[in-house]
Amino acid sequence: MHTSTTDQLALAQAALAADPSNAMLHTELGMAYFHLDRYHEAMAAFQQALAIDPHQPDAHNGIGRVYYHLGPPEASAAAYSRAIELDPHYIPGYWGLGILYYAQLGEYDKAIEVFQHGLRNNPDEPDFYSGLGHGYARSGRFDQAIQAYQRAIQLDPNQDGDLNLAIVYMYLRQFPDAMAATERAIAIEPERAWQYRILGFMHDRMGHADAAVTALEQSVKLDPDDYEARGGLARAYRVVGRMDEAEQQIAIGRTLAQTADEYGLACLEATIGNEDAAVALLEIGLTKRQLTQGWARIDPEFVFLQDNPRYRELVEL
Repeated sequence: MHTSTTDQLALAQAALAADPSNAMLHTELGMAYFHLDRYHEAMAAFQQALAIDPHQPDAHNGIGRVYYHLGPPEASAAAYSRAIELDPHYIPGYWGLGILYYAQLGEYDKAIEVFQHGLRNNPDEPDFYSGLGHGYARSGRFDQAIQAYQRAIQLDPNQDGDLNLAIVYMYLRQFPDAMAATERAIAIEPERAWQYRILGFMHDRMGHADAAVTALEQSVKLDPDDYEARGGLARAYRVVGRMDEAEQQIAIGRTLAQTADEYGLACLEATIGNEDAAVALLEIGLTKRQLTQGWARIDPEFVFLQDNPRYRELVEL
C-alpha cells in the first residue's frame, strides 16, 4: 500500500478496522497518509504501530521519513538508525539515512559511511552503490563516484546509473562520455522527459544547436510542465535565430515557475541564460538550505554557470 491515492488510504483504513491490533496494518496506514503528504496523521499511525510492536523496522523507517520532511533531521536520523539496529539487513533504513546525509544535510562522509555499512550487510545492493556515487560526486571525489555508478549499472542496468554518470561527466566537461551515458539511459526508458533535457544541455555545450533544439523539444513534448526544459529550449531557439519562439518559451516557463522556490527559479534563469539573476537566486537558495553546495556544483541546470566566478565561489566546498 505505497501509492499516493485516496483509494489506497481507504483500503488501509478498512483493513485496519477489521484488525485494529495489527501493527503492520497501522504502518501501512501511515504510509498511505505519508504518500498523501498528510505527515502528522502518518506519524500518529507509525507511533501506534510501535505501541503495539516496538521492534517493527518499517514503522521506525516511516517515522524517519516523516521527520525528514518536518524536521528535526536529528530525529529522522535516529529513527532510521533504530530501524537498522533492529534489522541490519533493512535496505530502506540505510537508504533513508544516506539520503538524509547527502541530500539534506550535506554530510557526505556520513552518507558514504552509511552506504558502505549497508553493503557489508547487503552485498551487491545496486542502490547502495548509487548512494555511494551520490556521496562521492557531491563531495568532489569524481573518480570514485564514476566507479560506484558503474558498479550500480553492472548490478542493475535499468536503474538511473547512466544518468548519474552523465551528470558527473557533464560537470567534468567530458561531453562525449556524458552523451553516451544519456543515450544509453534513453534507450532503456525512451519516454522519460528529463533525459532529453540533459541531452539538450549537452548538445548546447558542444555547439550542436539544431540537435539541442530537437532534444529539448522532445523533453517539453513529454513533460510540458518542465520549466527548466522550456528555459533550455528558449536558449536553444535563440542560438538558431528563432527569437519569437524563444520568448514564448520563456513566458511559459516563468508562468510554470510561479510557485517555485529560489533554487527552482535559479535553475530557470540559468537555463535561459540570465547568469546574474541565477547566481543571486542560488545564493538565497543556499542560505535557506533549499539545496546543498555539493548538488549546486553538479546540478545539470547549472552547467551554464560553470565559468561564472561568483557561482564558483558559492559552490566551492
